[in-house]
Amino acid sequence: MNFLKNLQKLVVGEFFEDQSSSNNSNLQPKKYSLNNLQIQEDKLLSEGGYGYVWKAHNVNNKQEVFAVKRMICQGKQKEDLAKRELEILYKLPQHDNLVRFIDGDILQEDQSTSQAVFVMEYCPDGTLFNLMESRQKSGGFTEKEIIHIILQICKGLQVLHSINITHRDLKIENVLLKDGMFKLCDFGSASTDVVDLSKLDRKQQSEQEELYERYTTLQSRPPEMCDVFSEEIIDSKVDIWMLGCIVYCLCFYIHPFYEASKLAIISASYKFKQNSKYNEKMHDFIRHLLTPSPKYRPKIEEVINILENWDNLQEIPLNVINFLLIQSKSMVYKQEQAKQTKQQEQQFEQDMKVRDEKVKQMIEKNRQQRIEEEQRKKLQAEADNAFNQFNHNQNTSTQKVQKVNKDMQEIDEFDGWGEFQKADEVNKKDTKEIINTLDSQIKEDDIDFNSFEPNNQNQSVDKNDFDFGQFYKS
Repeated sequence: MNFLKNLQKLVVGEFFEDQSSSNNSNLQPKKYSLNNLQIQEDKLLSEGGYGYVWKAHNVNNKQEVFAVKRMICQGKQKEDLAKRELEILYKLPQHDNLVRFIDGDILQEDQSTSQAVFVMEYCPDGTLFNLMESRQKSGGFTEKEIIHIILQICKGLQVLHSINITHRDLKIENVLLKDGMFKLCDFGSASTDVVDLSKLDRKQQSEQEELYERYTTLQSRPPEMCDVFSEEIIDSKVDIWMLGCIVYCLCFYIHPFYEASKLAIISASYKFKQNSKYNEKMHDFIRHLLTPSPKYRPKIEEVINILENWDNLQEIPLNVINFLLIQSKSMVYKQEQAKQTKQQEQQFEQDMKVRDEKVKQMIEKNRQQRIEEEQRKKLQAEADNAFNQFNHNQNTSTQKVQKVNKDMQEIDEFDGWGEFQKADEVNKKDTKEIINTLDSQIKEDDIDFNSFEPNNQNQSVDKNDFDFGQFYKS
C-alpha cells in the first residue's frame, strides 16, 4: 500500500493553484444553467489543484447523471487554459475508450474571476488507481489482464492521435472504468502542437521547458521534455513514453522513475525487480515503450499491433540502434552517477570535518559553561553564607536591642526615690520602736546611769551617749 500512496503523490496534478483554501464556497454543491442543461451538483467526487469534480444530475431528468469538472479561473492565463481544454473536448469523437464530453462553458462570476464548467460522462467504477488498490492484496494483475487494460488505453490514444491530439498527461488516475471499459479522461494538458526543438532558439527552448514543467509531472515526462536542448521533436510519441510508465506501474506497483532525476529519465535508467513474476517479453515491451529517443520510440499503431498479436509473439523486437543508444546513455548516466557519488563523498568528508569542528567547539563551550556554573554555584554559596550570617547577626542585635529596651522599660517603670523614702520611713519607724522598747525596759529595771564611772571624771554621762550594745554585752 505504501507503493500506491507514493504513486498517488506522483499522479496528482499541480497545474492550478490550490483553490480549496481560497474559497470554501466551492465545496458546496451548486445549481446552474449550462446552455440547454439545468444542472444540480450532488456529491463532491474529488478535488485538487485542477479544481473540483462533482457528481451531478439533470434537474429535468434525475436519471441523467453527469460528472462535472469545475475550475476557478482567476486571471486571463487560466481562463485561456480552460478555453483551450474546452476546444479539445469539442473535437473529441465518441469512442468507448474516451470519456464522453456532453457540454461545457466558461461562466463569468465577476470582472476578474470566471468558472469553467465541463460536463462529462459519469464513470461510477472509479479509476485505474482504485482498481490497483483493490487488486493489490490478491497479488496484482496477470500478464493477460495488463495486456487487456493497455490495449484499451491504446485504442483511446489512437483516436486522439488520428486527430492530431496528444494527451500529454497519461497516468493511472486519468484512466476511468465503466462497465468493463477503460476510458481516458482529463484533457487539461492535451495539445495539438508539434514542437521541433531544433528550430527554436535558446530563449524559445527555455520557454518550452518552463511550459512542460508547469503542466506535466516530472516522473512521467519523457526525455525530450526533460532536455529541451536535445533538439528532438515533441509530438504524439510523448504519450507512448507515458504509456510505458503505466505498464511498469501495473506490473510492479511503483513508478519506474519514482524520485528519479532528470538525468535518470533522459538516459532511461530504471530497473526491473529481481523477483519479477513477468517474463522477459513483458520487460522488453516496457523497454520498447520507454525508448529514450522519440525517433526510435514506436507509434501507437505499432504498439496496438504488438498487443493484439501478443500470444503469437515469441519476443518483442527491439531496435538495435535504440539498444545501442540506451547503452550509450546508460554509460553516460553511470559516469555521471560516479561523478556525483565522488562529489557526494567529498562533500561528506567536508561536512564531517565541519561537524567535528563544531563538536569540538560544542565540547569546549560545554566545558566553559560547566566551569562558569561551578563558579556561579560557589559565589552563590558564599553569598548565601554571608546572607545567613548577616541574618544571624541581625537577629542577635535585635535580641540585644529588645533586651536593652526591656531593661530601659523596667528602669522607666521603677520609682527609685519613692522606694527609698518608703524604706527610710520604715527604718525610722523601726528605730523609734526599738528606742521606745529600750526606754521601757530601763524604766522597769530602774537603772541609774550616774552610777557608772565615766572615763573622764569631769565628764557627765548623758543617756543619749550610752552604748547599749556594750551594755548588753556586759
